[in-house]
Amino acid sequence: MSGRKQEVLGAMLSARQIADDLGVSVSTVTRAFNAGANVAPRTRERILAHAKSLGYSPNVFASTLNTQRTRIATIFISDFYNPFFAEALVTLTEELQNAGLSVMLYHIAPGRTAEETLPEALRYRPEFIVVMTATVTFQRAIASAGAGPHLIFFNRYVPDTNTFSVTCDNRLGGRELADFLLNTGHKRMAYVCGTPQATTSIDRGRGFSERCAAAGLKVLEDNGADSFSYENGRAAARRLLARDPKIDAIFCANDLMAIGLIDGLTFDLGIKVPEQISVVGFDDVAMADWPSHCLTTYRHPTRRMAQATVELIKEVDVNPSLTPVAVRVPGQLVPRHTHIDRTAASGKPGQPARKGRQQR
Repeated sequence: MSGRKQEVLGAMLSARQIADDLGVSVSTVTRAFNAGANVAPRTRERILAHAKSLGYSPNVFASTLNTQRTRIATIFISDFYNPFFAEALVTLTEELQNAGLSVMLYHIAPGRTAEETLPEALRYRPEFIVVMTATVTFQRAIASAGAGPHLIFFNRYVPDTNTFSVTCDNRLGGRELADFLLNTGHKRMAYVCGTPQATTSIDRGRGFSERCAAAGLKVLEDNGADSFSYENGRAAARRLLARDPKIDAIFCANDLMAIGLIDGLTFDLGIKVPEQISVVGFDDVAMADWPSHCLTTYRHPTRRMAQATVELIKEVDVNPSLTPVAVRVPGQLVPRHTHIDRTAASGKPGQPARKGRQQR
């Protein structure tokens, strides 16, 4: 008998023993070890307790051979330098694991193509592929590749493709930040977009510019960056002030660039933030709340986005032919110390958000 068949047989015999002892089916025993499976709570408790007393744990490999389902979700990610993605990855992984999925992580190194990376991931037969971040070219290639497993874009979407996506409502966030700055008396505003082709950059900037245009103001856009990095934010400070020395507020497409921009204004140009220029970001990463930064920003709803991703996976499990949908989750404005109220006679600095970070 081959090694694979022995593993399957051993797992089935152990499951059969538990099933016979408790008077349930083997399939019920198997489902009890899957956190996302439909098993009555009391029955699950009895099965897990009896399995523990026997020293039994299911062989995942054997179960895969038997059911032809791996319960693997493969995540593609590239921008580890960006703290948002590191934080979001933890949250997304927690939610996927709580739903009974095993998570496989693929880091996309610079220059790697979908044609190179996708076949490697598919060798492990993932049931779902979640693309968190990658180059725009990679995203479009993988969306068009016919990967087989269900494909979900997280915090991104690819226009004009038939794919699932879960994002923050970035356009709404841009509008709310514009309203906030307009209501605090700002008149000459700029936007630092990060990667120009990224849907996050486009939608945040579009919402911001539309709202300013409705108030009769034109936004000065900086498209000189090629990523959402600290260095690009810092360099943008000099570019923007060379174009318009009278700017009074700058919106950066993410927090990392906003922090770089503040350092560029403060240390490179000798400009005071927020007294001379207000700066706002997007994401609300942990460092945005540090006393050294106290950044006014827009909180990314990463927990709710991760939960929405799991809900999509559950729906696809029930209906594999489900028509792809785009889920947009609203975030929340978080005012801190990097803006100023220019409508007040004394020009009061912004107030920090209530202490303690809320679940996103």
